[in-house]
Amino acid sequence: MAILSGLVSTSSFYSLLHLSFLRYEMDSHIWIGPREICIVRKSAVPLIYGPQSQCLKTTWYAQVSPNPKKCSIHMTRDFDDHRKRRKAWDRGFSIKALATYEPRIKAKVDSFVSQIQVNEHKPLDATAWSMFLSFDIMGEVGFGKDFNNLSTGKENPAIRAIHEHMTVLSVLSHVPWLLYLISSIPGATAAYADFFRWCGNEIDLKQKTWNPEEYPQDIVSWLLKSYVEKDISASPSLESLHEDSRVVIIAGSETTATTLASIFFYLAKYPSTLKKLQHLLDQAMPGGAADWSYEKAKSVTFIDDIINETLRLKPALLTGGYRCTPAQGLQVDDVYIPGDINVFVPVQLIQTDERYYANAQEFIPERWGERKDEMATGDAPFFPFSLGAYSCPGKNLALQSLRIAISVIAQQYNVAFAENETGDDFDKNALDTFTTTLPPLQVQFSRR
Repeated sequence: MAILSGLVSTSSFYSLLHLSFLRYEMDSHIWIGPREICIVRKSAVPLIYGPQSQCLKTTWYAQVSPNPKKCSIHMTRDFDDHRKRRKAWDRGFSIKALATYEPRIKAKVDSFVSQIQVNEHKPLDATAWSMFLSFDIMGEVGFGKDFNNLSTGKENPAIRAIHEHMTVLSVLSHVPWLLYLISSIPGATAAYADFFRWCGNEIDLKQKTWNPEEYPQDIVSWLLKSYVEKDISASPSLESLHEDSRVVIIAGSETTATTLASIFFYLAKYPSTLKKLQHLLDQAMPGGAADWSYEKAKSVTFIDDIINETLRLKPALLTGGYRCTPAQGLQVDDVYIPGDINVFVPVQLIQTDERYYANAQEFIPERWGERKDEMATGDAPFFPFSLGAYSCPGKNLALQSLRIAISVIAQQYNVAFAENETGDDFDKNALDTFTTTLPPLQVQFSRR
């Protein structure tokens, strides 16, 4: 019965969650299993995810192995192991490293613009092409390799494998021991075993061409450097290094792609927002494309307002991470939660809650800029990249990629829904497959 309960909650609960039904019909604390609680309160966010939180990752993260020496940095449940390994990742996302990535990201965005130019006034699937761009950026700054999605206009087989893997995770998220059991049965993981092998193979190929004498030029080179030098921050085994490659590939591509596609949706739906953005870009770079620089683009803070508002309404992770309460339990306002209870705060639901955001369902990027005080945004719960020790190490790379893409494309092109496209399916039918799986979105670009 417990198994069925978990599977039912997976298949039906989150569709209700997205509609906010349970929150308004029941309470801010929703039991969705014998020892699993969904909490929709601002006060719970720092207690569960903040830097001082005593909550640990749940057994959901033990799906590959309960042994930290065999899993990725994302899946390790050992806090000290995560803290040590995080240092190698932080080197790969340092200010100096990001500076080396910038021109290569810009080159990929320019390739995307070339495809827009070829297909001007023709329908383009923003969901697919955002993934092509993001996956190629991940290949370049993650592995120093071109996966050629943009140049061919064809989906790399690994992209489909990512979606299949995420679907399996979503179906079995509430029965983590069953996921671990299935992974131990030969042939049972055929749906994504090839993807796992492909990720590991990419690390092996990189290691063969990697020059330890050169300053690392990509994220995996930083991981290899710590691994070969047996640094304290290194992946503890070749198996865990292979698992880390999956983190680079999935987190480095799908989440940014989801956000970029959603930004295209909002710019097409709200032409006045696009016009305002274009006006500000023209002021910062009056010479157009020839005048572009990342520093000038970054000075247009309205770009960040658009990114933040998109991440508020359509975060790449709708649900957020699962945590287990400490032995002494957790006090959330007037509610005591016993120890060893799985808890989570649904990111999208709390970020669109009228208790914390004025006009919470509306797309208002100005709430992060000139209307921030008026709309009391600064005190509202906002954690699309998570918080504390387990916050996303690639946050600044994701923001850099989005700023470059938005500034370059919006200054040169208008974007609108293609004929017969309303955006309703894209807006309402995203799937929570751990990361977000988006429906297609047909848009068309036209030069300004």
